Amino acid sequence: MYYSLLVLFIFLGVNNLGAQEIFENLADKKWVKKYDAEGLLIFVNENCPKGKTELKAEIVIDKDCSLAINELKPKSSNAYWMYMIEEAKVLNSPSSTKTIMWYEIDMPWPISNQDIVTTSVFSVKKNGDVILYSKATPNAYQSKGFERINYSEDYYLFTFVNDNKCKIEYGSRAGNDGYPEWMINLFITDLPKKNLNNLKDRCLNMETKQQDLNWLYK
Repeated sequence: MYYSLLVLFIFLGVNNLGAQEIFENLADKKWVKKYDAEGLLIFVNENCPKGKTELKAEIVIDKDCSLAINELKPKSSNAYWMYMIEEAKVLNSPSSTKTIMWYEIDMPWPISNQDIVTTSVFSVKKNGDVILYSKATPNAYQSKGFERINYSEDYYLFTFVNDNKCKIEYGSRAGNDGYPEWMINLFITDLPKKNLNNLKDRCLNMETKQQDLNWLYK
């Protein structure tokens, strides 16, 4: 379901792939710009098969990538600043780079809140870029009475431009069946815009210039 786009995201073998290859190719890409303001770009793939939506967004933050990477590490406090996350809970952390999360999604009226379980994994590419890839894993945790989002995958690609500049590419893919078009169009821009701008603001307000990433290279 489309609203799983707002959730941070099992990860296998993306280390050597370019960002555009992280997702299995559904169709030839036809990226159409949907938003361009304040350094944030959002594109939608108009060649996606019926019932699916794929988007990507790009932003540059004038801070070291270590701050954004640590901020996006899945944890319960994500609910404080991520758009439409009512509650977040760590279910399991099999390693320092892999986390299984449960989220309650604050859906807009008249839709009742839904939940999603995701498995998220960090990986380092050969060129030093870092990827956070997440995928819905609905059977990893019993539902708490919510309608469950069963299909979602997304990624964040962090490129260390220099010690004071980080380029972030966000990609998301989900199903969109069962939702009115106005909602789909709204969240194509609102979800990445709010989350990436919130992330940017949080990083810019940090006094530290760099943060420890030793956990990422274990």
